[in-house]
Amino acid sequence: GSALDAAKAQSQAGIDKAKAAFEAEKARKAAALERAREAKAAQAAEAAQQPTAGSALDAAKAHSQAGIDKAKAAYEAERARKAAAMERAREAKAAQAAEATQQPTPGSALDAAKAQSQAGIDKAKAAFEAEKARKAAALERAR
Repeated sequence: GSALDAAKAQSQAGIDKAKAAFEAEKARKAAALERAREAKAAQAAEAAQQPTAGSALDAAKAHSQAGIDKAKAAYEAERARKAAAMERAREAKAAQAAEATQQPTPGSALDAAKAQSQAGIDKAKAAFEAEKARKAAALERAR
């Protein structure tokens, strides 16, 4: 009983930690997106004040493309970082499951704990995918 409670508490702590990290990441990205929007608005205002000669337009296009490239690179780096975090979470879960199998715990209770943990992971994955899709759409709109 106490081993199962400890495993449940550890699983819940992991889920809470993942949620907190996800929320912090979401807030960081929202701030970055807001900064990008402000920079784009400032750039647009600046471009509107300048006489729109061909070379100025070309420079603005090049600057915009550089911004898009930078955003793409940041997005890809973020995807890689999240994939690595997801892999670490999987490894931690596997280690936790291996640890739990060494302890004498009733099978059905262990299965229930595993299912609950898997449900939490699935929920986190779904949230991650939704966030990824939202960012891709935002990146597409930025073009």
